[in-house]
Amino acid sequence: MSLLLGTWGDRSGYILLSLFAVLVISRILKFYNGLQVVNVSGYRPLFGPLGFPGVLLPTRWWNVGLDVHYRRRHDMYKESDYISIVPFISGKPQIWTNNLDVARQIEGGGLKGVFHKPLESSAALRLWGTNLAAANGEQWRRHRRVMGPAFNQKLYRIVWKKTQEIYREMVMTPEWTNEVVPIRPVQSITFKLALIILGSCGFGLPGTWSEPPRTQSNDKAMTVQGALRIVADTVQLTLFAPGWLKALPIKSFKDSQNAYRQLNDFMQDQINLRKGFINGQIAPEVEGSDEGVDKNNLLNLLIQASEDEEGKYQLKDEELIGNVFLLLLAGHETTANALAGTFGFLAADGKIQQEVYESIIEVLGPERDPDFEDYSKLNKVMASFIETVRLIPGGHVLIREAGEDTIIDIPADPKSGKPKRSLPLRKGVQVVVDMIGLHRNPRYFDDPEEYRPSRWFHLPNDSELFTGFSVGPRACIGRKFASLEAVCWLSMVLRDWEVQPLLTEGETIQEWKERTLVPNFSLTLGVCDVPVRFVKRPKATV
Repeated sequence: MSLLLGTWGDRSGYILLSLFAVLVISRILKFYNGLQVVNVSGYRPLFGPLGFPGVLLPTRWWNVGLDVHYRRRHDMYKESDYISIVPFISGKPQIWTNNLDVARQIEGGGLKGVFHKPLESSAALRLWGTNLAAANGEQWRRHRRVMGPAFNQKLYRIVWKKTQEIYREMVMTPEWTNEVVPIRPVQSITFKLALIILGSCGFGLPGTWSEPPRTQSNDKAMTVQGALRIVADTVQLTLFAPGWLKALPIKSFKDSQNAYRQLNDFMQDQINLRKGFINGQIAPEVEGSDEGVDKNNLLNLLIQASEDEEGKYQLKDEELIGNVFLLLLAGHETTANALAGTFGFLAADGKIQQEVYESIIEVLGPERDPDFEDYSKLNKVMASFIETVRLIPGGHVLIREAGEDTIIDIPADPKSGKPKRSLPLRKGVQVVVDMIGLHRNPRYFDDPEEYRPSRWFHLPNDSELFTGFSVGPRACIGRKFASLEAVCWLSMVLRDWEVQPLLTEGETIQEWKERTLVPNFSLTLGVCDVPVRFVKRPKATV
């Protein structure tokens, strides 16, 4: 027996050594093949920046993390407007670019396009099912065909009206009767606003400033905002952690699972309710609502459009839930983050804020609330919002994979003197459009690190020249929904209040900016916590 054990012990050592050698050789071959596939200079880290475990690790000399394109933005594209990232251990070879022409080529392919969105790049968005943002090809067109009609003028007018109502409710609360209102952080009001607007206009839910929508009608229910916040903050845990780890009796793990469960039940209940209402099985009156279900809310319109389609175009329940989650996340988180950033940038620059304020008074006068028809006239308000989205784009990377060998044309750059070039791409190579790098590219923007809304003053509010909401046919379907909400809210707040930075003792405004107005990488991109105070303005005279 001892002889057998000794023999096995000797063999096990050889087996382990052999397995290790095979692993090392396989990684070397993988790395070598990756270099051959891209044939472009760049970074050679251990792990890819957008997959496990690289996405969880900080950006250092030995790793390119999730925030590499912000931390290294000044030198990442110094030699060229595209680089490669070829990881040694895990991750596919990628081409990263800050070039708008490349973005338009890979985003404009449509059904027969060469490029598609890889499944792993949208895993977080597919937590509950395939949706418009995660789908490809014909499947994407099916989702777009159903969702498109739901975004219409009637819905937009409801968004504008509800935003006004929520502002009036907010300023009637005791806190806002003071001359100075400190808010730590400003995200606490922007996220609340975005959720109430989406809950009302998106789902027809009863919700006020004092009583935001909840996942259930009982004492154990979370607010929808709270559940979304937990899901967004723990998405990496949900996607990558093994089951045994998530089962440990740790509070944050339990909170994550509870939020996921409550949000799932909430979305399923909303779909079942709307289907029953549309098919005449449930009366329009809903418990807890005086007005019943608004037929024109986004979810009703989405489900109605799906029910009206023939079998092959109808969305399955899991696809409807996937799109509901997309609306909750994209429609809530990105708008709230952009509004918070806008308040922060305006607080840091009183001169710009004054210019925006004067433009509001010029359109509205000292007391009139903005009408829906005023939207196009409040262009400086819109400019302050989209300039924030330029600097802090919610979707900070666009990832596409080549389905076949192809060539991308890169036009000459008159500013840098770079000639026209061609970039051959092999099948399977991923192209990552760096939206932070693109919007801070001196090829397109003078002084790109500066917050300067005047860049956009000459453009209409819905101009396609602004690319902060993505580019091509897959650009954000909810862009106008978010823009109307933002312009209406900012116009009313800035008309009545001056926003100022809330500094710590001895802190300068520049130090405050460096602490707050920097990217916070989560499921979507936003700024860090922005502490501000709102100071009541004296009534303007015209």
